[in-house]
Amino acid sequence: MAIGRVLRTITFIATILPSARPWCAAARYQIPQHPHPWAQKYYVPYASDSNAIRRVITHDMAYAAVQAYPDEYRPDWGRMSFLVDILRPTPGEGPSWYHLLKKASGGCNDLMYSGHMLVAVLTAMAWTEAYGGWISIAIWLLVLHSAQREVRERHHYSVDCVAAIYVGILLWRMTGFIWTARDLTRARRLAKLEEIQSRLVHAAKDSDIDEIRGLLKEVELAGQEKQASHIELS
Repeated sequence: MAIGRVLRTITFIATILPSARPWCAAARYQIPQHPHPWAQKYYVPYASDSNAIRRVITHDMAYAAVQAYPDEYRPDWGRMSFLVDILRPTPGEGPSWYHLLKKASGGCNDLMYSGHMLVAVLTAMAWTEAYGGWISIAIWLLVLHSAQREVRERHHYSVDCVAAIYVGILLWRMTGFIWTARDLTRARRLAKLEEIQSRLVHAAKDSDIDEIRGLLKEVELAGQEKQASHIELS
């Protein structure tokens, strides 16, 4: 869960600009009416003319004249002034960079995978590994139902849900050695203990402490050998 959250935070921050949902950004934030200074060179007339877009792609050269857009509002944020070009603040949003950054609460830049779907997939993987059976099939059907609800009610793209399913399954498989190695070691020790049980009881009846210590040492070594071989295979 922690690794998934870190990955989601990285992708969340990395997709703030540009946003694939301009209608969402316009509804939630105060967006300047003119294009971003970084994009003005490629904005007119390519934004509405497919032939112009094709010509730019073919010749790899922007040929249209840039219009005289208003100057960008640039507050003095000190060391954080590099965020001005990313957040594009307006005078009505206040002078604090932290306040504006805190308002970027998701939705418009949630373009990689859904956090709700990640939790659902990890829960389903845990249930499947612990119990299995027909109930696990029902759990995964509920995961698919959650995916279509994310698209319908939370306005996610379908790729958000599909990517979340992939990420959840891959994370579970990649981190499974953390607990499966421990479980295998415990099972190996119990099997070894059951194997030498008669010898251990016999040594206890004879009050042979050295023999008991040697047998318990074999149990400990059996668990360590199993753990080492599992790590090498991983």
